[in-house]
Amino acid sequence: MHFTIEVNNIPIKAHKGETILQALQRNGIQVPTLCYMAGKLPTGACRMCVVEVEGYPGLIPSCSHPVEDWMKIQTHSPRVIQARKAVIELLLASHPDDCFYCVRNGNCELQRYAEELNIRERKYPSRSHPATIDKSSYSITRDPAKCILCGRCIRICDEVIGVSTLEYMRRGNSMYIGTTLDKPMNISNCIDCGQCVVACPTGALYERDDTDSVHKALYDKDTKVIALIDATTGISVAEKFGVKAGKNLTNILVAALRKIGVDILYNYNLGNDIYAHEMARYLLQANRKPVISTSCPAWVKYAEEYFPSHLTYLAPIKSPMEIIGATIGRDYTASGEKTFTVAITPCMAKKAELARACNAINNQQVIDAALTTRELVRFIRLHGIDIEHLEPELPNDPYSTVSGAGLLFGSPGGESEAIIRSMLAMQEKSALISARIQKLRASKPIKEYTFEINDKSYHFVAIHGMATAGAYLRSLPSMKQPPDYIEIMACPDGCVNGGGQPIHKNNESFIKARTKSLFELDEKSSLKIPIQNPAVKKWEQNKPDTSILTPVFKQRDALL
Repeated sequence: MHFTIEVNNIPIKAHKGETILQALQRNGIQVPTLCYMAGKLPTGACRMCVVEVEGYPGLIPSCSHPVEDWMKIQTHSPRVIQARKAVIELLLASHPDDCFYCVRNGNCELQRYAEELNIRERKYPSRSHPATIDKSSYSITRDPAKCILCGRCIRICDEVIGVSTLEYMRRGNSMYIGTTLDKPMNISNCIDCGQCVVACPTGALYERDDTDSVHKALYDKDTKVIALIDATTGISVAEKFGVKAGKNLTNILVAALRKIGVDILYNYNLGNDIYAHEMARYLLQANRKPVISTSCPAWVKYAEEYFPSHLTYLAPIKSPMEIIGATIGRDYTASGEKTFTVAITPCMAKKAELARACNAINNQQVIDAALTTRELVRFIRLHGIDIEHLEPELPNDPYSTVSGAGLLFGSPGGESEAIIRSMLAMQEKSALISARIQKLRASKPIKEYTFEINDKSYHFVAIHGMATAGAYLRSLPSMKQPPDYIEIMACPDGCVNGGGQPIHKNNESFIKARTKSLFELDEKSSLKIPIQNPAVKKWEQNKPDTSILTPVFKQRDALL
């Protein structure tokens, strides 16, 4: 049902059942919010979204109040502006004044609203509480002093990831957000996905920075620095350099990193090709089901925490990053060269994955550091590289090429599509390989696809969002016919929305642009199947030892 309301003396259309905020946003009228999360039930906690409605004595929160057909609304009246200023001034009274040192300087919602509301001085005496920065995690740093208690990190961790690592502690003026039982991050149940970092409006949560270790390696004359560049990162940095969102800058990044001093650059996505090829081979031979993916390190840690009984379902194959890292390590160990390998990735959980002792070979990490997309942008700017004046350059051989299937891993269902293409090719069913599998590209949290090879039916399921995956896995033991393969990505919308990606207030359009770009790269690729990739063929010819493909964690083997 449609009806007309009046906003700022102008009539607009509203829908029955929506909130005032939803009606305003749909009509292109922006109202500031701090606690509001699109698609989630509103809490009305921050009071930044208040509006003035004729007939109401007080201001009302637009995020939680339903719209009615008689309403006359003022979104930026003097009374409304003064109320919003009071909210920000009170938040600033307990917030540190160290914006110059903050990782979110220039991209902080609190800072932006203070500027928009023309707040130029501290109105209330500072009453900040002392807080210790928690640097115990391999991936996430927590600075409680910068927390504004909006609760977005709690909601994303609980409702989307299903882990509930963070919660409100104490009450009243002593309230703060901490981990369960108020323990450090490294011994909490955190799975390192980093979605809380993306949700945080300030610098209270951010990634552990590894750029210093990379910089030090670059200036070590005895060390050869190797970087692994990921296409999902390549299509995400564009929006941070003022280029059209989704534009593929992977080869520009290769040129930039060479200018900085990186010796060798390999295509990270080759690990995806190898993973898809080996997983296809395993599924064609396996006599058990389901087999669950091991490409997402946040999911693997979640399984260890919450589904130890399901660990035997995990495939005996390492993640793409660990496969390509181990392959490179084998090559350079044989040559006796001292190397430092850095993976550039949209995933914060990769920082924790590379540090796991069970992924080491001969007690050595196969990858020394992982930089998120955000860290890469800062690193390039630190070195004064102007990407607008760079010519694209290709990664180094022999790990330079990747199939279109290997590029799809950043999107939910892409991994399954790559494996299915490989399975069909291995059984000489190339004629059945279509340019796309639309069911695995639909924008649904759970996607399913069934196909046949030699009269045998295979059922694939692709899930993104850890809470959704958790609910599905709880029903797995009662299924009469479980799927053959389950792809799980902890982050909603997959790696294109990974914890290490650029942070935006409204992220939906950027996620769509990144996903669309991956599909377009696949369609333009002349190589559709991993086995067509000459780099994969060469990898097979070298007869890699079992340490390169062994399971990503040891606990699984103890249960088999």
